[in-house]
Parts: sequence; C-alpha cells; structure tokens
Amino acid sequence: MKTSILITIGLFVWCISGMAQKKYVGVWESGHGGNLIHKALPWNAFLEKDKEMKGKGLRLDDFEIIKSGIRAKYVGSWKKGQGKTQFSKPLEWKDFLDKGKQLTQNGYRLIDFEIFMAAGKRKYVGFWKKGSGNNIITKGLRWKDFLDKGKEMTSKGFRLADFETYKVGGKYRYVGNWRSGSGSNIITKGLKWKSFLDKGKELTAKGLRLYDLEIVKIGSQQRYVGAWKNSSGSNIVTKGLKWNTFLNKGKQLTGQGLRLADFEIFTTPKSPVQNTNTGPDVLPDPADFPKVPSHVKLLNGTQGSDKYRVVVDFTKLVDGKPQITIPTQFLKDLPSYNGKIIFPDNFCGLNIIKAQRFMWHTQNDGVYKKFPFNYIPESSSILKEYSDSGEGEYFYRYGINFTGPMGKCATSAKDWVFEQPFMKQSTSFPQPLKLIIELNSDSEVKFLNYKIVQGKPLSALKLFKPTSAEKLLKYYEKTLLGSLEKWIKAVCKENPKECPEKKDGKDQSN
Repeated sequence: MKTSILITIGLFVWCISGMAQKKYVGVWESGHGGNLIHKALPWNAFLEKDKEMKGKGLRLDDFEIIKSGIRAKYVGSWKKGQGKTQFSKPLEWKDFLDKGKQLTQNGYRLIDFEIFMAAGKRKYVGFWKKGSGNNIITKGLRWKDFLDKGKEMTSKGFRLADFETYKVGGKYRYVGNWRSGSGSNIITKGLKWKSFLDKGKELTAKGLRLYDLEIVKIGSQQRYVGAWKNSSGSNIVTKGLKWNTFLNKGKQLTGQGLRLADFEIFTTPKSPVQNTNTGPDVLPDPADFPKVPSHVKLLNGTQGSDKYRVVVDFTKLVDGKPQITIPTQFLKDLPSYNGKIIFPDNFCGLNIIKAQRFMWHTQNDGVYKKFPFNYIPESSSILKEYSDSGEGEYFYRYGINFTGPMGKCATSAKDWVFEQPFMKQSTSFPQPLKLIIELNSDSEVKFLNYKIVQGKPLSALKLFKPTSAEKLLKYYEKTLLGSLEKWIKAVCKENPKECPEKKDGKDQSN
C-alpha cells in the first residue's frame, strides 16, 4: 500500500525577528500503512478531524498541545488502525482520574495524555482506546521518586506506556501511564542532544527502541528524556525541525518504511527575517480580516436618535437581505483596527441587551401592530410592559433575540425568526416591514448562533470562523495591537478559564 504524510500548511507561518518559533522532534520506527499528521487545531476542530481520520481507517497515535494565545491547540498523528476510541476533555487531576475509572470500566485504556495550564489550573487531556489489561496512571513525582515508582510498577507486571512532565517551583514532575506488559522498559534522564543520540545507539545495540520522548529545560538548555522498551526494527529520532521541513522529512522517512511513533514540540528564538510583504511568511494584513457585509451599516459617532437605534429594514433590501443598521458604540465585544470595527463572520442572529423599546413600521413609516406583531408604546418600555408577567426583567437583562440569514454560521437559520417579545408567536417573516429597536446608553448588541445554544450569545472567540479567529489572535500576539485589547477582555469576561494569567498587571500566558 502506498503511504504518505499528509501535508497541511497553514496560511501564515510567523517569521518575525525576536519572536519564538516552534520546532518538531520526531521518533520514527519501522512500520507500514497510512501515517498522517495534521497542523494545530482548536479542540472542537481537532475532534472533527479525528472523526474524519477514523472514516479513513486511521486511529490517533500521538498528540501534542500548543498554547496559542489564550487557547490550547492540538496537533495529532494518526496511523492505520481500528477499534473504538474516545477523548476526555481537559480536566483537573481528580476529575481526570474519575473519568479514567469510568472509561476503564467501559473497556477503554489510556493511550496518550497531555498536560497544560489554563487560567492557573493544570489540565489533563486523555485519548482512550478499547483494550484489555490493567491501566494505572501515577501522579506527578520528582525524578528519583518517579524512578522508584517505575521499579515498583515493573515488579507488579506493569510497563511505562507514556509519560508527561510539568514544573512546580522550578522542578519537574513526571506523570506516568502504566499498562500491563513484559520485557525491558527503562527511562533515561535528561541529556543534551548529542549525548542523547549516543545513549540511543547504546540502547539500540542492546535490543531497546525509543518509543516516548519528553523535552525538559534545565537553565537555558534543552534536555531529552527518553523511554525505551524491547523491540526490533529501525528506530531513529530526528532533530527539531520547522513544520514544513518536518513534513518533508516525514515523507522521506515514510518512503523508507518508517512511521512516526512519537513527536514533541519546543520553541526557540527566531533569527531576524526581513518582512518583504510577499509569500506565506507575511504578517496578516488587517485588510484580510472579515469585511462588513454589504447589507450591514455601522454608525460611528452618529448624532441624534439614530445613535441609539438598531434598525432591521425589510423595506430596503441589499443583496436580498434587509439593511441592518447598528451603532458601533454598542458592539462592545468586537475587535477593531485603527478605530474601525472588525466585523464577525460566524453568526446568524442578534441579541440586544437592555433594550428600551421597539416598534414595527410599514414602508411609509406608519406603526404596524397587527397580530402577531407586538409594539411597545413610546410612553412605556420593555421593562414596564412585561413587568406583570415577570418577563420584563428577563428581556431587559438577558436580551431580546432574532435570527435569520443575515450572517454565516455553522448551522445558519434558514428563515427569519422573531420571538417574544417581538411577536406573540414565532413565525417566518411574512412582509416588508421595518423593525426599530431603541437602546439605552448601557445597551449591548451581541451575536447569536441560534442552532448551537438557543438564545445564548456567542463568545468573543466564536464570533469568528476558526481561520479568521486564528488570524486575529495571532495578529494580537505578534504585534501587541492595542485596539484588540477590548476583544481579549471580552474573551476573559465570558471565558475566565481561557483568559491569560496575569501577575502584577502583566500577561503571564505562554
């Protein structure tokens, strides 16, 4: 069977002087069948990619986590295989152990796991596969204690299947995943690259093969910690390479009958590279960010009553959609560049928080209040009109919603739907009318994807499609663009656990 490494190149590879770049170290062993590796993806996209790979007869063999801004991203390596698999989402230690007990009882065994920090909490992500035998995971231990634990586990018939490291007070801790097994199984301390290669030659000559690798940093230098077991066949480790070079090396080694068994990622300072504004290494141009749709009109600093109105005008269609007018002062969750809003490209509804009142108008601007359309008189408000039923406070604080094909999202609504209090009953929009929503000074306009979570506004991250959000976050990271600060604050407000840690007012995120 012809085999290959899947080449997936991102739109942008960052090569800015003084910034860190990621390099990939690979452990390769004799093998056959498909072997694919994919670039870093957010959690949900990574799960979808795993489903896609399963459909091709592949199973995840190894994955790594990269912190990208305030999010964790996942890089995966898949091999030809079969059997049921399952991920456990990021969990703290106790919850991770509880999840492990549940999955083990259901016939799953831990294949690979990773550790990362989120909002000051250490999280564990696991990949599980249907299997047999015993499976134990041991807590983070110092090096000597970890070696002692290894001797104990080996005497009980276990062998180290995978290990990960994390730091506490400047000292590394080692977490082990142990499976029922036999044969020799050793772990070597952190060594410099050349010494590690020499150790590899020595152990290979003794019938051992490298199957798991971790990179630790002692001072300013990297050390390589390896796990070895009895095996045969070819076994090589490739030095840290940039993504595209790593892919090309993978193609070469796959052609020689090797398959990726494990990989690690580390960062290193970039050498200065001149930005010529051409090619794939260019910093994203803000002009490439999502554009404001032609049917959306943003008002910047407008005086008069329009400054406090959201208008959805079905009497004035633009590209088959009603013209939607929104004062920018109420779009508090959106990023901006040079004072201009960067409009989202992943939504299909609006949520208006703390709206004062609304009314429907005909094409001639006459008030329209026939059934099933509602109307809030000028002398009243949403808060007052629905105070008796208790809904007024709810509508005011949690917002009034409508959805429709006004924007793009994963499950875009096909029809326009205006629920209470806009209408007495939900119905497809029947005729050309104009909806005017009057706002207060502290009102907010948020965005919805109705089919994901009914009535719940999208978080600042999800307002943009994965590629768009990735560009925005990377642009913020690499240029420290101050105008995106409010967007980051919005993310932190809505998703505290994904917010970069701060200490003494400084960002401590990786």
